[in-house]
Amino acid sequence: MRTTTTTTTTTAAPRIECTTNEFACLNASRGNKCIPFESICDRILDCPDSSDELHCRCADYLLRDETHRHKLCDGVIDCADLSDETINCGPRCREGMFVCHGLSNQCIERYQVCDGNNDCLNGDDEQNCIALVDDQEQTKDMISHSFMENHNPKGVLHIQHQGVWAPLCFDSYDLDTDNWIDHHYDNESIEANATSISISSMIQIDDMGQAVCKANYYVQLEKIDILTIQRNSSFNNLTQFFAINSRLPSTSKPTLSIWSSLFEKVSCPGRKVARIECSTIECGVRPMSSKLQRRIIGGKSSSFGSWPWQVALYREGEFQCGAVVIDSQWLLTAAHCFYSTPGAFWTARSGVLRRGSLQRTLYEEIRRIDRVIIHPDYVDRGFLNDIALLHLDKPLQYSKYIRPICLPDEEDSHIDRWNNQLCTTVGWGKLYEHGRIFPDTLQEVTLPIISTEECRKRTLFLPLYRITDNMFCAGFEHGGRDACLGDSGGPIMCQKANGKWILLGITSNGDGCGRAGRPGVYTKVYNYLTWIHSIMAKDYRINHEFESNPKMAMLVTGKQVDEPHRPFNNMVVHDKACESGHRCPLGKCLKRHQICDHIIDCLEDSSDERYCTHN
Repeated sequence: MRTTTTTTTTTAAPRIECTTNEFACLNASRGNKCIPFESICDRILDCPDSSDELHCRCADYLLRDETHRHKLCDGVIDCADLSDETINCGPRCREGMFVCHGLSNQCIERYQVCDGNNDCLNGDDEQNCIALVDDQEQTKDMISHSFMENHNPKGVLHIQHQGVWAPLCFDSYDLDTDNWIDHHYDNESIEANATSISISSMIQIDDMGQAVCKANYYVQLEKIDILTIQRNSSFNNLTQFFAINSRLPSTSKPTLSIWSSLFEKVSCPGRKVARIECSTIECGVRPMSSKLQRRIIGGKSSSFGSWPWQVALYREGEFQCGAVVIDSQWLLTAAHCFYSTPGAFWTARSGVLRRGSLQRTLYEEIRRIDRVIIHPDYVDRGFLNDIALLHLDKPLQYSKYIRPICLPDEEDSHIDRWNNQLCTTVGWGKLYEHGRIFPDTLQEVTLPIISTEECRKRTLFLPLYRITDNMFCAGFEHGGRDACLGDSGGPIMCQKANGKWILLGITSNGDGCGRAGRPGVYTKVYNYLTWIHSIMAKDYRINHEFESNPKMAMLVTGKQVDEPHRPFNNMVVHDKACESGHRCPLGKCLKRHQICDHIIDCLEDSSDERYCTHN
């Protein structure tokens, strides 16, 4: 009895009463402590149990940072938890609401999403009402704001109806008659995901599958199967399903607004669902468009999702260049971005508008670059053959914010065809030639294309220009608009008559930025298509082909290839050893003393303090 009393006395911490201006640390067993309210959510762990940083939202960190405070309640989603647009943003936007994308600063109730009416000013709430779900993790994420943006190529068909996601039930589908609805509406259609789906087409199972693939921007249906959910399936615990409402009035005219009455909740006792596989993503499609705002050199700020193939490249955690998505696992960029950088750790950040975001944004994806393939004839002096392919360690998840651009075809091979036509280049490069003012938001500018021959004539007596057949130029004679330092590797792209965007060139070099009579120089992508396709067609493996051939490889040891006057052809990028063993998501290597030091250094995910003894 005496022992019990003694034990209780020694382990109990004296209770400290905190003032109204103080925060009480939560874990009393580690000793009560009061800290000033100003110390909450400041990325410094002041409490012994780290409770002062435990429940912080992204918006809390933005509020404390003067350089990022303007991002609160501005209509652009900078936080994965949506807190920057739903916390303290007035009655229009509250936690749990659907945030309309763009600069409209508008939110709507969840039940208004996919109800058949454009409640967002830009119609964003009716853009993504169909999804293909392929695993349990995605099923758990069905209610999240980001899930409905994903364009998976295969999976079980799910419908979003009035803010709720659920599989479409096929219990009433008759496989023998290929019919599952009583009402036939010839030549009438409803809109879903900006794609028309006719009611009559939905009766035919293959036509329905094709319409779903088109709705998610895939070229064609590969196959569609009707399956019964098994007890051991990841979908087995689902309790809610939708079915096409067979009680639609025969006089109804199927338009977009009929989406609100097209589906009904069912129990789906037979647990029959459709699994759809689509093939070939449509390239060069811009689901979102830009809004005009002045500013690259003389350009304007882009809006979220305007250029879904634009990628930011980071070396050791610092932004370096741009790149462009041409495949789910391949990027195209400028060779000079990677010249003389052996052993560097590179990451690619896609689906992002503001590269200075403190945390991962809702729709972005970060991938490690595991292979760099520089054109074998690249020469740094003169930027000859300034083009490189980058291989990602994992495929990108396509969405309306991450998509591939189209490569040029034979029709686009002659730059003369584009001469004087306005095309667009984008990037996070300098806003002015002099100084170090880099934008946080992606910039875009339209420039007239200058053919190879015309550019040679204009730059004949300019010693810094050496225009080859693999280059062309762009810019106004009087200057004022241009790409600049930091835009390298990004695209210059043109829109074809069919509405799709093609990658005409890669931003390479120039004399200054926006100077009169000094156009920007771009690598002509069409001339390298054979090389690009040959590289992508091979199934490269790390530590395989390149490492077995020392003349083709430069490893992270920094050893130069046998030809010192020729830049290396290929580089296998290993997970470079980091002193502390810890890298932040964008690749920054922390020093040992920065790990578990009660200061959050990895702003993206706080991972440097996550598994420490104080947590």
